[in-house]
Amino acid sequence: MPPLDYAPPVDVLLTLGVSWSGGKAWPDYGPYNFTSGDVPELRRMATDQRLLFHDEESEAWAPMHALRVLALLGAREAIPDAIEAFIATQDSDWSSEEFPRLFARLGAESLAPLTQLLFDGSVSDDEWLPTSVAHCIADVAEAHPAAREGGLAALHRALENYRENEPEFNAFVIGHLTDLGDTASLPLIEAAFKADCVDETVGGDWNEVRDEWGLPPVAADPFGAIATGIKPRVTDNFFERSIDKSLPRDSAAELLERARKGLVLPRRSAAEILAAARKQNAKQNAPED
Repeated sequence: MPPLDYAPPVDVLLTLGVSWSGGKAWPDYGPYNFTSGDVPELRRMATDQRLLFHDEESEAWAPMHALRVLALLGAREAIPDAIEAFIATQDSDWSSEEFPRLFARLGAESLAPLTQLLFDGSVSDDEWLPTSVAHCIADVAEAHPAAREGGLAALHRALENYRENEPEFNAFVIGHLTDLGDTASLPLIEAAFKADCVDETVGGDWNEVRDEWGLPPVAADPFGAIATGIKPRVTDNFFERSIDKSLPRDSAAELLERARKGLVLPRRSAAEILAAARKQNAKQNAPED
């Protein structure tokens, strides 16, 4: 592999290592004195395939550090680079958590390419990327009033296809619409639940969603699921069968316990666990050479 020939101060990002933000402040990049003159070199690092797929975690995190610095510099021209890196790193454990925050920081201008990504068909074959894109759209809409209307429209449009969507995807979109307080989406949300197209282990059933909106509960079995014999789309057995063994044991145990009790699962941790479960299933079901 050719040497990683980055000029100072950008080269220091190769040494900063793993930096999960977990909702906390990003590292202080101030001491390195980045300026707009570093933008071209930062953009090159952000999409460097050698780094995005590097075996060493320290180097593999350099593109995310570069993208954060670009966001802090207000480099809106780097949004396409962020999209490219976002798609390339979907198999990374940290991608679905870090990129929504990054796009929100990059600005309202992130909304258009994210919306295009969600609907242009390029992510339709990916099992988890559409959910991550919806998360990014929601965070941009929440952070920027100028993007709110467009973000809500994109999420509403996505949920309109609830019969074709994965139930987990519908559940996360409903969660985002609820968090954003989009009252206009309530009839559509109800229709998705009525059609049994929502994974209730992600954000709860229709009554629990109504409770989040401050609405009174309806019948215990509002859509006749018990009478018609409809079963939940995702069951305890799903998690017991497919949970990624590499996850922290407490996380898996907590998820199973909450699923058995019918409790609402935290959206973010549920997303991570479901994504890991899919990856584990794919590995287990892959044909042997």
